[in-house]
Amino acid sequence: MSAAVTTATDGGMEFHPAASIFPQLACVELDDFVKDVKEHGLREPIWTLDGKILDGRNRYRACVKAGVTPMFREWTGTDPVAFVLSMNVHRRHLSVSQRAMVAAQVATLRDGQKKPGASIDAPSQAEAAALLKVSRPSVQRARVVLREATPEDVAAVERGETTINRVLKKVRPPKTPLQVFLSKARRGRRAVHGEVDSALREVEVGASRLLRLKVSMLRTDRKAIESRVKAIMKALSAVLVKAAS
Repeated sequence: MSAAVTTATDGGMEFHPAASIFPQLACVELDDFVKDVKEHGLREPIWTLDGKILDGRNRYRACVKAGVTPMFREWTGTDPVAFVLSMNVHRRHLSVSQRAMVAAQVATLRDGQKKPGASIDAPSQAEAAALLKVSRPSVQRARVVLREATPEDVAAVERGETTINRVLKKVRPPKTPLQVFLSKARRGRRAVHGEVDSALREVEVGASRLLRLKVSMLRTDRKAIESRVKAIMKALSAVLVKAAS
């Protein structure tokens, strides 16, 4: 699972994509963490993968600011996203909005790589919601925020400074009374059009049935006339034969 702990003083290490699913500490919290690291040192190593920080961005930042040499441990597992989740879900006190944002990002990650949409192997929205203990609608709203909100608003939600619903009101403002009226009018018009289309289809079906009935009646009348003519011709023939005799 783990290799030997190593140390480094480089202040420019990159972060692994899977590390980004959890927000970094805000300035005030980071300052408190820096003081603790200065006083007690780094209590837990920073996990890396392929030379990038997988878990421990805040520990790394605190070490750099505190002038403390960070300790690293290379992770050798197979699912970096699951590892980051297991290391952070229970030790962080995140709001519902923050957990929903994490779930929305988890549903688009596989092997630590960001995807434009959920891949076959990535957790579904429902699975991600279950992992972070939020509802699927919350994850869907978080996806809207990630897609449509400004980077500043996204970061504010991730830091717990605002909520998904507040940002959504900015991204998709509530409709005005006029917009609500027009929306209902459009729905009503579509409903009326649907009823008209249905009535026209019934008329077409009825006309088709009526045409078939008329054709059938004409065929029946023709047969009756032909039969009557044959009977008359037969009777006439009999009269002619009798007269000749």
